[in-house]
Amino acid sequence: MPSFTTRSSSPWMMRSASSRTARSPSPATASPLWAPPLMSSPPSPAPCRPSTWVAALSFQQLARGIADDVDLMTWLHGRIWPYESHMTEEDSYASTLLCGIELIRSGVTCFAEAGGQFVSEMARAVELLGFRACLTKSTMDCGDGLPPNWSCCSTDDCIQSQKELYEKHHNTADGRIRIWFGLRQIMNATDRLLLETRDIAQKLNTGIHMHIAEIPYENQLILRTKGIDHGTVTYLDKIDFLRSNLLAAHSVWLNVPEIGFFSKAGVKVSHCPASAMRMLGFAPIREMLDSGVCVSLGTDGAPSNNRMSIGGLGGGESIYMVHGPLT
Repeated sequence: MPSFTTRSSSPWMMRSASSRTARSPSPATASPLWAPPLMSSPPSPAPCRPSTWVAALSFQQLARGIADDVDLMTWLHGRIWPYESHMTEEDSYASTLLCGIELIRSGVTCFAEAGGQFVSEMARAVELLGFRACLTKSTMDCGDGLPPNWSCCSTDDCIQSQKELYEKHHNTADGRIRIWFGLRQIMNATDRLLLETRDIAQKLNTGIHMHIAEIPYENQLILRTKGIDHGTVTYLDKIDFLRSNLLAAHSVWLNVPEIGFFSKAGVKVSHCPASAMRMLGFAPIREMLDSGVCVSLGTDGAPSNNRMSIGGLGGGESIYMVHGPLT
């Protein structure tokens, strides 16, 4: 298991102690995700290893095993979204507790949440568990596959609900809980939702969590509908969305120019090797590290990994992360 440390006294800074597992730009140019100027540092009740990204923590822990051996679009439209859309607030609370217990067993004290629907229940569980957490609500305002009770959510609803969650929960639990803004993926986000999320998060000095470039179909769809020469990251750069407060989950299907866009903007990547090997593909981790992109390890959600222990990423998966597929 890789060990993690910080570049200064701030426990919220994300940086690996080993250049072989994560590398970020020099202190003069870097903008760490969990440190000033993005956000101030809270008191530190325990050593923080901010190395795990837990996807959709609030609901996916209870969905372990329901979406094995399918492609991502079937996973989303046929399994996870129908399940997620029927979750209750109490389900979210119980799921967060169960997932947190599993993370604690592997030594994790800080995580970034990709976004559920009941953030207040996630926050209640996080406060009880004693974690640090960056929590988001998963937002979508367009696209295929949305359950009926989600398809009526407007762009205004997506923005306003997140602003209210920020006002209610940000910096609570003695500063351990931070509220970020969440975008599920580009296939379910209008340009207005993307750009207003960018602007509000920057105004509030908080982060954005978004799934980016997970599968080839995503890039093909954006290429076809947006008239650009590659995919998601190229389009996000074109509309000036990329910022240093963006945590880009997965980021598997990037080309060389897009890695450069990430590096120039200071975007951080949360790489989830177990789920990548199950259904996404091999991410260009070595190329990202060599370009100065800050890359962290993550677990992803239980239905795409069947475990939430960061300790499970210490063997073949960490070798893959640095070296890519062995041939």
